[in-house]
Amino acid sequence: MNTITPTTTLENSVIYGIAINDYNSCNGGKPSTTHETLTYTWTLSDGCAAEKPGFPIPSGRKLSGVISSLVQKGLVIADTEGPKDDRGIQLTEAGLVVFESIYA
Repeated sequence: MNTITPTTTLENSVIYGIAINDYNSCNGGKPSTTHETLTYTWTLSDGCAAEKPGFPIPSGRKLSGVISSLVQKGLVIADTEGPKDDRGIQLTEAGLVVFESIYA
């Protein structure tokens, strides 16, 4: 049984946006593996990520802070190279578990 890491509404928004994203390998569909969630940070604030009702995706510094929090919790892997908006980002196994609880 997987334990779900506690998350905030904003964190859930970003997790959902990473998973349901036009620029990951599922092309906006529901991913079943962490590899299928690989995308870029710019897609989260550029309308390429799905927003679930009640889960608006933050922008600017708030988005950056939420991503940092998700990395610290072990729910997201984020590149640290290059411009912030072009960095790769994807869910970890624990992040995928949280996504599944949100998606249900």
